[in-house]
Amino acid sequence: MARSQEEEFGIGAYSYSEPVPGYADIGVLRAFLEGKNESPEAAFVCSVVEIMTELRFEAEKLFREKKTLALNKRGELLINVGDIAEKLTRKDGENPPEQLISLIANQHIGQIKELVARMRKVLHRKRDMVSIGEAQQLDSHCLRWLAVQPGRNAVEKAGCRQRLLAIVREETHNTLENRVLKDFAIRGEILARRYLRQFAARFPNSARIAEVRSLQRFLYGALKLPQMQSLRRPMGGVQANYVLLQDTGYNKMWELYRLMLAQTRMSEMVWEFRHRLFAELFCLWIITRLNIDDYKAVFKSSFWINIMPDEGSFFVKPSFLNAFEKNGRLISLRVKSDYSEMIVHNSNQQYVIRLLYVPELAENELTFSNKGIIYVVCCFSKLCGERSQLNDNVIWVDSLLDMDEAVTNIMHRCRV
Repeated sequence: MARSQEEEFGIGAYSYSEPVPGYADIGVLRAFLEGKNESPEAAFVCSVVEIMTELRFEAEKLFREKKTLALNKRGELLINVGDIAEKLTRKDGENPPEQLISLIANQHIGQIKELVARMRKVLHRKRDMVSIGEAQQLDSHCLRWLAVQPGRNAVEKAGCRQRLLAIVREETHNTLENRVLKDFAIRGEILARRYLRQFAARFPNSARIAEVRSLQRFLYGALKLPQMQSLRRPMGGVQANYVLLQDTGYNKMWELYRLMLAQTRMSEMVWEFRHRLFAELFCLWIITRLNIDDYKAVFKSSFWINIMPDEGSFFVKPSFLNAFEKNGRLISLRVKSDYSEMIVHNSNQQYVIRLLYVPELAENELTFSNKGIIYVVCCFSKLCGERSQLNDNVIWVDSLLDMDEAVTNIMHRCRV
C-alpha cells in the first residue's frame, strides 16, 4: 500500500523545520548552477532565492535611512509588508522581473567591457635557456647550473648552441584578479542564458531582455579570447588581493562576483529545506495579497529578514497569526509553526489549506483523501503530469508564475 502524501513529503511524519530524507542530493542543483542541466526544481529554488535576496536589499535600504531598525547583532533587518508586496506581485508590463544579472546588464556592462579590454598584465620571472647575448640576470640556481657545465668561461660553457640558463621576464595575464574575472564571466554567461531561456519568449520586445542578451553575447565572446582561455578558474574560497580591493574596475567586478557567490551559497543552503522555502514564500504571498486588496491588519506584526537562510527560512519567526479587516468584514489567518498548514476563518467558516512539496525524484503515488482540505502542491515529480485527472481541491504550483494565480484561487475559495 502506497504511503500517503502526508507521510511521504513532510506533513505529520516530518516537520518542515527538518530535512526530509532524500532531499540532500545537491548534485542536481550544482549541475544546474554550472549550466549542465535544466532542472525545473533547481530553477524554482534559485528564483525564490533571487526574490529573497531582493527583499534583503530593500531591508538594507530602509536600514540605511533608519539605523535603529536592526533587530540584533546577527544582522536581522525589518522590512515593510508593502515592500514585500511590491516585490512579490509587481507587474512590470513589457519587462520581465529584475534580477542580479539584469542589473549587471543594465548598470555595469560598460565597466565589464572595459575591464576585459584592459585585463591587467604582470611581468613573470622564470628560468629558461636563452642565447648568451640575451642572458642578463642569473640567480643562484642558474649559477649552480653554469658551474657544472664543461668549459673555462661562459662562451665555452654555453656549448655549440651558445645558450645559457638565465632569468627571463614575460608578460602574463595569469593573476588572481583575472582568474576571478574569468569565473565571473562564466557564471554571468550561465545566469544570462538562463534568464533569456526563462523570459525571452514571453517578453520579446523588452529592453531588459535586449540588455541581458547583449551581456550574454559579450561574455560568451570574452571567454573565447586567448588570454581568457589561458587562465584557470579560482579554486575554493578566494581571498581578495590588493587589485581586487583597490582598482576601481576590478573592485566593482569583485562586488558583483561576491553577490553571485552568495546567491549560489544560499541556493545550496536551502536545497535540503526547499519544502520550507516554498511554504514560507506562499504564506508571505497570502499576507501581501491581503495588503494589496486593502485589508488592514488588526494587530501589529513585523517581518524581519536575515542575511542568510536558516534551515530554508529567510524570515525570523514571521508573524502569520493575525486578523484582517476591510469594510467591516473580518477574517483571521493562522499558520502552523512548521508551515505545513494554513487556517482561514471567514464568516464563521473555517478553511484548512495544506501546503505540500513534492521533489523531482519522488516516486510514491499521490493521494488526497480528505475532501475538506484545500491542497496547495508545489510539485516537480512526473507523478503530477496528469493534473486534470486529480482532485479539484488541489491547486498546483511549479513556478513563480503559478504562485500569484494559486493565491488568487485560495482567496476566491475562502471568500476573501
